[in-house]
Amino acid sequence: MKFTEANLAIRELVVIFYILTLVLSIVGLFVAVRLCKKRFVTALSSAVFVLSFIAVFLTMRGSFRYRVGKSVFEPSLTVINLPLWLHISAAAILFTLGVFSLVYSALWNGKNLSPVSIKESVDKLPAGICFYEESGLVRLVNDEMNGISVAATRKTLLNGVEFFAKISSGETEENCPSLKTGGEPVLRLPDDKIVSFRKYTHKINGKTIFEIVATDITKEYGLAEEAERKLEELKKINERLIAYGENVTELTREKEILAAKIRIHDDMGKILLLTRRKLGESLTYGEKSELTSFWQAEISAMKSPVKKPRKSDLQVIAETAKLIGVTLIFEGEKPKKDDANEKILAAALRECLTNAVSHADGKTLTTKIENADGYCVLKFTNDGRKPDGEIVEGGGLSGLRTLVAREGGEMVVKSKPQFELIIKLRQGKQL
Repeated sequence: MKFTEANLAIRELVVIFYILTLVLSIVGLFVAVRLCKKRFVTALSSAVFVLSFIAVFLTMRGSFRYRVGKSVFEPSLTVINLPLWLHISAAAILFTLGVFSLVYSALWNGKNLSPVSIKESVDKLPAGICFYEESGLVRLVNDEMNGISVAATRKTLLNGVEFFAKISSGETEENCPSLKTGGEPVLRLPDDKIVSFRKYTHKINGKTIFEIVATDITKEYGLAEEAERKLEELKKINERLIAYGENVTELTREKEILAAKIRIHDDMGKILLLTRRKLGESLTYGEKSELTSFWQAEISAMKSPVKKPRKSDLQVIAETAKLIGVTLIFEGEKPKKDDANEKILAAALRECLTNAVSHADGKTLTTKIENADGYCVLKFTNDGRKPDGEIVEGGGLSGLRTLVAREGGEMVVKSKPQFELIIKLRQGKQL
């Protein structure tokens, strides 16, 4: 049976298969050229495309004119007079070949590298990459570099020479400032990411190709800024150390002078208390000579000071008390050395010793020290005369009260039934 003698539905079905084969061959040819690039696949897809196009053109037009009784041009008349089985076989073979070329190209692309797969891989890189010719024509650019170009210049990267010239000279958008210009520029992108650019030159088949690589250095840049800030701080510390080293001789000399002044002050305090006490008594000639020798020794020491080891305030007070005949009694544990409470104890003890000798003519000064619940309580009494009335605080007691208040303590002065000074301080406060 000829194709023209077949039922109309069968003829139309054959033509439809030819048309589907034509569409399939077009897709297959595009995939083969774009992805596969295998010669035999490209040739097969091309052959299927040409044959299916000829079959559609000759059968569809010729069959229509034959059916309406018009003359049919050659070679369309020859094709439509071919046996029906031959048309069905040709349509099936062409369709099968089209499917084969399309599937083969897709499978080959999944297992082999192609320009498209390379482009897809480059687009997934975290770094920006661009290859361009001497004229500036871009040959390959990934999404990351293109995004940087849009942020920095508000243009898609189409000219490599122009793009690199702008970022190298700092001609970028305000929201994408240049941190460094020149051969290796650095930009801060709108999302606060820091990007460094580097340019490379390649020779490929006698042609010069330039490559620009954009690397994210946000972390490294932050570390560099932190290191620079610390270096600046170290420079300032070094300057202060140099200044201190230059003045260390002067500071040492001043420290020695201060130590000498303190020693003289302590010695003078002792001899003044002794003199005041002795002058209130009837002195024998020997006692007068002894007192005079004390003054002579102190004056000689002031003229030619001799270095002596620095004594603590409590040691100086104990020596002074012994010299003027006053017994010091301590009950309880004394504060630790260099503790703020030790300094207050010494100041209060010095004031109580002076008052005991000057006003009460006391021979014994008792200090009770109680430590409990984080507090240190100091209580001072003497065995001298009882106060005639309410004690009015003068310069010494007022100064002591100011010192105690500055350290966050409390001070109470009692006149009845006898003189008693009570100071309450917090424990463990270092100077």
